[in-house]
Amino acid sequence: PVEMKVRRHKDYHREVGLAVGIRTMFVTDEGNIYGEQYSDYQYALSEYVREGNIRYRRNKDKNPGRKKYEAQKKRYEERLHSYINQELNRFFQTEKPRTVYLVKLPHGQPGGINKKINNSVTLWQRGYIRERLRQKCREQSVEFAEVIGKDISRECSCCGAMGRKTDGSFICSACGYRTEEKVNTARNVRKRGQTGQIVHG
Repeated sequence: PVEMKVRRHKDYHREVGLAVGIRTMFVTDEGNIYGEQYSDYQYALSEYVREGNIRYRRNKDKNPGRKKYEAQKKRYEERLHSYINQELNRFFQTEKPRTVYLVKLPHGQPGGINKKINNSVTLWQRGYIRERLRQKCREQSVEFAEVIGKDISRECSCCGAMGRKTDGSFICSACGYRTEEKVNTARNVRKRGQTGQIVHG
């Protein structure tokens, strides 16, 4: 649900829809990108954990502990979290939102064929980004709401028909609308928020 406001910045007036990603943190309904280096930080953490687990399994009988590994892992996480917070601050300073709409994020799916990719997905800080965004909205007296995500990336934000995604673009065969895939999703997020398609609880 929409968060309660304590106060409001006089110059915070926009309703902003956000589309989250893996390579970047998110894209707004106007096409502004935040967290363009996010995947670099995430990849460094994922690779360190993957290689650390391989070394640990290889030398498990001789390994007295993992204190050094855990300390370095924590440093990678802190760098990633610092970058996330830096980009969130930039988002608020630039967008000056009155309301932020975010699609309800799915839980990560365990298992799969490619363990390297699955490990990266498991480590994706989607939960951390969501909670920090929610907290910063609270601190800035900005309304925050999560919207229903069903078919949100396939729906045309212009006419509402189902379209297709190809090479990072969204194309609607019904009305001919074409735009960047994440921008289309973000516009649907904003539209669903404005029309009350909010996830409660």
